[in-house]
Amino acid sequence: MLPGLIVSLISILALQQRSHFGDSLAKHTNESQSSEKRRTPKQRRTATGYFEDLNGLFRICLRGKWGCGDRSGKVVIYPRFDRLGYFSDGQAPVSIDGSYGFIDETGQIVTSLQFEYASPYVEGFAAVKVNGKWGFIDKTGQETVSAHFDRVGHFSEGFSVVQTGNGVGYCDSRGSLIINLKYEDGGDFSEGLARVKSGGKWGYVNSAGEQVVTPQFEKAFDFGNGLARVEVGTNWGFLNQRGGFSIKPQFQNAFDFSEGLAGVQKDGKYGFVDNQGTAVVPFMFDAVRDFAEGLAAVKVNGKWGFIDKTGMLKIPARFDVALDFSENMAQVENDRKRGYVDKLGTIIIQPRQWFTFPFIDGLAEVQFNGKVGYINQFGEFAIALRK
Repeated sequence: MLPGLIVSLISILALQQRSHFGDSLAKHTNESQSSEKRRTPKQRRTATGYFEDLNGLFRICLRGKWGCGDRSGKVVIYPRFDRLGYFSDGQAPVSIDGSYGFIDETGQIVTSLQFEYASPYVEGFAAVKVNGKWGFIDKTGQETVSAHFDRVGHFSEGFSVVQTGNGVGYCDSRGSLIINLKYEDGGDFSEGLARVKSGGKWGYVNSAGEQVVTPQFEKAFDFGNGLARVEVGTNWGFLNQRGGFSIKPQFQNAFDFSEGLAGVQKDGKYGFVDNQGTAVVPFMFDAVRDFAEGLAAVKVNGKWGFIDKTGMLKIPARFDVALDFSENMAQVENDRKRGYVDKLGTIIIQPRQWFTFPFIDGLAEVQFNGKVGYINQFGEFAIALRK
């Protein structure tokens, strides 16, 4: 391994950005969309709060330049780039001296450094910025949508949200407007519908531009498994794709469904409901997190533990912080020291004063005193802490 090498996971761009506008595509400006997008097995949350496609490569830094290494720390792409995005469809955006292009997984430049900004490929197209305007290119680097929009999103179900001036609409992969620039804001298409904002309220349109649900909600989120959570006044409910309520607005707060259940708040306490709105886990917790690998973190009397889908407390509430399970391990914290437990609640990796991340493909990123490394599920350093 090269001396002085920092090993860190790629975290410049991420899939969560697909729902949001932003001059750099790295800002979140869609005010109502703060929830996490659904993840594939190879995505994780990084220190920046974004998601990434690991793709078997780790970002490495040498004297301020970025490249890629493998799990052993061996250099795969020599560090020579000022910025390096995540790989998608075998290519990643990079920059040198403020100009962006794309490389392949060997580090070969496949699209020349000619853009003011470039995002990763999604559905075969990448958003690029030219002379202050946004458009799209395909994987050969050819322009498919001319750079004439003020802002763009990413393609989802064949369409991208776009903006010119104050008008928001949707274009297809050839740049044709399929929904005119008449909205105040908009999100991705998901399960055939997209959130749109008009008159300060949110509703939903289909890909033909037809208003399926009239803008009427204070907040609205993407459809998933046939349901979308929306806020009516001060209450939350779950909308179906026909525009009716499968679960009427009745909750003080609500989260997306995960593993068939959604965390909701009623009379100040949290529980879980199924997709019919039936309370499966009673309203008895101070706070909850999503179900992951069959367990959900819950807060009771100021401490966190884990329940199963019947509401049974499987790991007693004894932690100051408890996060989701990933690869049968969950991060827990007491006295500002963080470690990992298994599904029996046994401490597998002793808490330390370091910052930790979930296990993905058998490794977890840890940070300590400005250094970054990766541990295995025995707590051993697979890639040592380096600065």
